[in-house]
Amino acid sequence: MNGINFLFAHPTTWLIAAAVLAAIWIAVKTIRTMSQQQEQSTKISVGLNSLLLLSGIVIMLGCLGYFGHMHDAACRDSVLPGSSFVTIITTVVESAEQMNTLADCYIQSSAAVLSGLLAALFIALLWLLLRHRVVNR
Repeated sequence: MNGINFLFAHPTTWLIAAAVLAAIWIAVKTIRTMSQQQEQSTKISVGLNSLLLLSGIVIMLGCLGYFGHMHDAACRDSVLPGSSFVTIITTVVESAEQMNTLADCYIQSSAAVLSGLLAALFIALLWLLLRHRVVNR
């Protein structure tokens, strides 16, 4: 269980990175709209609402990446060949090597959830700062 396991994250991590870039783009566009047009609040509220929606999508992508990685054949077949994802969770493994392999699968798949939650936190912080700026202008 070393740091190299986090290098093999699920491909949804790239979607999460794209969502963070989209959130930054939406935030910059909202700031430009706030500075250029003081009386147009509909464009500003659409930008703020889309940030919250994007934050929820990022959390769902992180969970999808976690379950997708756990569903991969590498994790299932190395612990209990021919088993499903549910039986891996509920089955007590018989040897220490199987337990170690199962722990490695959990660690590798947790990178997707971790990146999703951190990205959602970053997007929510952007929303909070922009919302504070809209209310106090």
